[in-house]
Amino acid sequence: MSVSSVLRSAADLYEKKRLDYAPDPNDPYENFRFAAGFAARVGSGLPDWDQRRATLTLIGVKLSRMNTLGLCRDASNEAISDTIEDLMVYLAILKEQCVRKTQEDPS
Repeated sequence: MSVSSVLRSAADLYEKKRLDYAPDPNDPYENFRFAAGFAARVGSGLPDWDQRRATLTLIGVKLSRMNTLGLCRDASNEAISDTIEDLMVYLAILKEQCVRKTQEDPS
């Protein structure tokens, strides 16, 4: 497989997935802005190195996708039920991180 074909394939996948996350061609990074804003609000006060910030960003990306698609619109890529399951996993990870942090620093 050539580099050009790999890049074309990646570009095709990007276009397909982008429709589910940021459908406005004039604002292709809407989902990143949403996720960053969500993580900044919810993670306000967390130190920069806190891994929960990354988890909050991943949750924000999935919430952005749900915000774009809703529950009834057909997705271009994975089904909305997959996004719900992803959210469940990320929320479970966040809970574990919060419990662990409380155990490490109960103050």
